Amino acid sequence: HRDADALRFRWGRMAASPFTFLRGNAALMAWDTGRQPTTGLACQLCGDPHVLNLGAYAAPNQELVFDLNDFDETCRGPWEWDLKRLAVSVVLGGQAAGHDRPGCEAAVRACAETYRHALHAFADLGAGELARTDIDPSDGHETLDPVFEKAARDTPARLLEKAVEASGEGRRFRALPPGLTPLSEAESRPYLGAWEEYQAALAPAWRQALAAYVPIALARRVSGCGSMGVRNVLVLCEGTSPEDVLFLEFKAQLGSAWQPYALPDPEAHRGQAVAAGQQRLQTWSDPFLGWTTVEGTPFLVRQWSDHKASLGTDELTGSVLASYARICG
Repeated sequence: HRDADALRFRWGRMAASPFTFLRGNAALMAWDTGRQPTTGLACQLCGDPHVLNLGAYAAPNQELVFDLNDFDETCRGPWEWDLKRLAVSVVLGGQAAGHDRPGCEAAVRACAETYRHALHAFADLGAGELARTDIDPSDGHETLDPVFEKAARDTPARLLEKAVEASGEGRRFRALPPGLTPLSEAESRPYLGAWEEYQAALAPAWRQALAAYVPIALARRVSGCGSMGVRNVLVLCEGTSPEDVLFLEFKAQLGSAWQPYALPDPEAHRGQAVAAGQQRLQTWSDPFLGWTTVEGTPFLVRQWSDHKASLGTDELTGSVLASYARICG
């Protein structure tokens, strides 16, 4: 179900290093890990919690928070699966940053230790207090300062400058192949036809907000590693003024790599299942998070790059690796 032309780019990106191979190998790791013994305690899983899939983004009130931020592989299953994938990513991310084996081992132990201590602390919280627990700039994690600084710069105005240009017919996405390719009117039609279903998936207040925006340009996007080759379309919407813009991302959902070994999703529509999984896992989720169906394929819809940022593996040097591993845990 992937775009064959993009697969060679995906394989090339995976071949670059052990860490980039990890990013694209969720299905292979699921095949291995899904057959291993577990405690039988199930929960909502991210499915792909490597160190680059945690980062900063804007909560509905536009305050920055740090949390999991990729949910294409989300499912219900044993908690061990997420922790093992996160642990492997700490080791391979540390190797990519130049750490030796003892340094990587110390970091992965720190990650698991914090995970264990956090569970004990959360068990003593009231349900409402736990549901509001988050990590934000006020918590004073110096390791996250660069992440929050990058996220603060990731504004709609910056996206306009980076990805949009003026034309005789108004604004349109820039042609930046292979990453960004503007869609023709005919290519855009199926996505615009799915707008009503998407709008109905939002909470009433945000459905009302979306009604003030008009989609004016669409483009196909190729990015990431694990998702490369999956249909991904950006939509530029204008609101009450040219400066009032909303970027949305329509991303096809082909099912979690863990599903053959996981519990059934309570939601029949895969786009809805991913949105629900994200909302269960995050303290604060994108208010424009929803789902729809395009030409028979389930899609997740969300804001594109709304103040999103993460640490790169090249930043996991020195004491940052163990500190960041603790925060992720």
